[in-house]
Amino acid sequence: MTSPMTRMMTRHKTTALAALLLAACSGEDVGTLHGYAEGDYVYAAAITGGRVDMIHVREGDHVEAGDLLFALNATEARARAAEAEARLANLEKGLRPEDLAIIDARIARADAARALAAVELERQRTLARSDAGARARLQQAEAAFAEADAALVEAKAQRHVATLPARDDELAAARAQTDAAHHALAEREVKASASATVEDIIVQPGEVANAGQPVLALLPDDAIKLRLFAAEPIIAQLRPGMVLAVSCDGCAEGLTATITFISSRAEYTPPVIYSDEERAKLVFLVEARPSDPSALRPGLPVTAERLP
Repeated sequence: MTSPMTRMMTRHKTTALAALLLAACSGEDVGTLHGYAEGDYVYAAAITGGRVDMIHVREGDHVEAGDLLFALNATEARARAAEAEARLANLEKGLRPEDLAIIDARIARADAARALAAVELERQRTLARSDAGARARLQQAEAAFAEADAALVEAKAQRHVATLPARDDELAAARAQTDAAHHALAEREVKASASATVEDIIVQPGEVANAGQPVLALLPDDAIKLRLFAAEPIIAQLRPGMVLAVSCDGCAEGLTATITFISSRAEYTPPVIYSDEERAKLVFLVEARPSDPSALRPGLPVTAERLP
């Protein structure tokens, strides 16, 4: 279905073409360009889809770059961000105090076993000096002491490792996941990219917007252009960069516009052979940027002429 804005633009375009053709037939100066002002609208949309929770602007509001426009439901995104933060914090601080207490108890047992093995080792050394048969028991005592000593060293090493954060690669992965979660949360809030006027609210709060679906229509401050129609006899005299004098109903004097584009195709072609008489009915689209965009509104009919 054709939108109201499209129908309005079609009417203005038809009116401009009709006015130019009548002017050509009546002998009016074909050096005059008729047309209308048009807006290059920007449509604000979210990268991800979801229910629109709140719209922070109204139609007609003027917003600045960075102003919050609307927000999608962010319950799930907040939960994911919180989960990622908790995982990162856990990796950065090592084990809990309760886990460290278990390791400390293991160290105490290993220390006691080592002390007992040391006493037994010293006793067997004393016996081995006077009893040749005790040498075998001495070797066993030495082995038991070495085992107890190794167990103590291992337990202390585990205690040290338990107080360290995760490895660098694990931390890097956790930080990346946290950043991604926060980025996804930020994408639920859409902000203005430039100064603009809110022209239309397309999706209302409570409705679901798909990913990339426009929610608001914005008209940036400098996004007004003129769509003019030049008669065939003067099209060769126009060029990009040329300045035109612009007039319209209620516009201040001195308004100008600079040509930015000239179409290579005729907008209107009569169903006849191109005679000298019929070529005057051919018109070509000319686009121009006004010197003061705030002086014009989309759909406003305008007239432009070449400056002397």
